[in-house]
Amino acid sequence: MPIKNEALAELAIARDEARLQGHLLSMEARERWRALEAELDALERKLTESGEHAAESAVASARKLTSSVVDFLKEHAQSGMVLSKPVASVMCREVRCCLSSDSLNRAAQLMWESNCGALPVVSPEGIIVGMLTDRDICMASYTQGKELSALTVEHAMSRGVKACTAEEPISRVLEIMRQSRVRRVPVLQSGSVVGMVALADVARFVDTLTAGRTLACDVLAKTVAAVSQAPAAVSNPAPARAAE
Repeated sequence: MPIKNEALAELAIARDEARLQGHLLSMEARERWRALEAELDALERKLTESGEHAAESAVASARKLTSSVVDFLKEHAQSGMVLSKPVASVMCREVRCCLSSDSLNRAAQLMWESNCGALPVVSPEGIIVGMLTDRDICMASYTQGKELSALTVEHAMSRGVKACTAEEPISRVLEIMRQSRVRRVPVLQSGSVVGMVALADVARFVDTLTAGRTLACDVLAKTVAAVSQAPAAVSNPAPARAAE
């Protein structure tokens, strides 16, 4: 078989394998795969149009790209398989919630009693409307210069809730954490909170693995690095009273 045909066959095998394992890829990995697939298609056309005696550089590029696809599958598809268990298998089911009308003093009390650092904020009907962290409480008290009992959750909570469902894979919740730079993600069913999954919950799960442990640890390390990035500097100065 001519060298060109061998290179084309290797490209085709790598592409078919990636397509077969596509369901194991995270959303981030699928975006990367689309870019790789476009490169495969372009290189395949170049080789096909180059005649029987393709240039050595084209064949070398084809084999280098094939190797990149193999490495890509090893990194992403296998880690996706390891972390494909549902969020329900690692989430905490006993979740305390607060109302937006509650005082921050009440929210802090709930965190103290539950030994947690974040609370989902729900409507009177039990539908999630925001998230409140211990840092939100501290910053609200500092910037507004008031006692916690004089401030409500509504004025400190974040409204852009990043959530998942209990049926989604663990890899998906890690993806949410990396993209949103959060350590805790509420688990919802029809808008209501049914659980909470924290980065620590996933770490404990990964610690129990034998097969695929190295790959899972790598994904976990990348997630920790992403969520640990320093927040953007606050542009608005704190009120004078808060600095007293």
